[in-house]
Amino acid sequence: MIGSANIRTEDMKILSESKLIGNDDKDIKLLNKFDLNKNGNIKILDKFDFVRGDLKFLTNSQIRLEIINSIANSVKPIRDIHKETDLPYSAISLNIKYLEEKGFIQSNHKGYILNNLTKIFFKEIVEFNRSINVINKFFDFFNDHKFEEIDEEFLKDIVSLDNSKIIESSLIDIYKVHNTIIDSISNSKDIYCIFNFIHPDYPIIFQDLIANSADIRLLLSESIYSDFKDLMKIEIVNKGLKDKNFNLKRFKDDKNIFLIGSKEFIYLGLFKEDDSFDQNRVLFSTNDDAIKWGTELFNKLYGS
Repeated sequence: MIGSANIRTEDMKILSESKLIGNDDKDIKLLNKFDLNKNGNIKILDKFDFVRGDLKFLTNSQIRLEIINSIANSVKPIRDIHKETDLPYSAISLNIKYLEEKGFIQSNHKGYILNNLTKIFFKEIVEFNRSINVINKFFDFFNDHKFEEIDEEFLKDIVSLDNSKIIESSLIDIYKVHNTIIDSISNSKDIYCIFNFIHPDYPIIFQDLIANSADIRLLLSESIYSDFKDLMKIEIVNKGLKDKNFNLKRFKDDKNIFLIGSKEFIYLGLFKEDDSFDQNRVLFSTNDDAIKWGTELFNKLYGS
């Protein structure tokens, strides 16, 4: 990001291939639920409208992005920009003129540099646009689903899920989601989970993992806590609690979130607007950023 470092290559690609979310009622409703704006005094759609023109101006020219990247952290004359980017002098001069006229850069006797406000603006605009792209990418997953259990700080960091994928059941394979999750859990040595419903396979798998010294942390809703525990062999539960490789905690209230993770993966499931769990679709990732996001979300809910 701009500030202490240049724009990352992937961020430049994101900007140059920018696809902003549409303006129909469903798009706006979903966007508002995320509340990506970090300034509580400005509504997200106001910010969205504000950046739209500048984002279009900057991203419709790879040359401008190259220039911005070159001078993000230090003053440079045109010749140094040319050496670094290999852009033609004429193209550099013309686009520097445009950028100066728009107020994105400033000059002195040493050359050109982004002004401080532009550095901040660019960092925000890149983060905002990356978030919009993630929402677009997983629109069907988030739309018409509830995610009030996910704190605002995690929604604002939704870009961490960018390298995830959707696992979806079908008429041909109606148990695909469940079987995929079970396979992942069965081969893990550390697992954390949040449930507010019982599937008979889970207690059996967890007791086998506990018996094999895997580290298990479960966060269950009050309504299923006792029944879930009763489906596990008491001697294995007691051994896990004694050996401290099994931790079981209950919510005071039901939480409409399904979260399973480990050091290797994360599964995120959501509930529909009618409070029923969408068992046919989950978001899955083995990406480090997503795993960290899921772990921190679990720890936040586990400690609350």
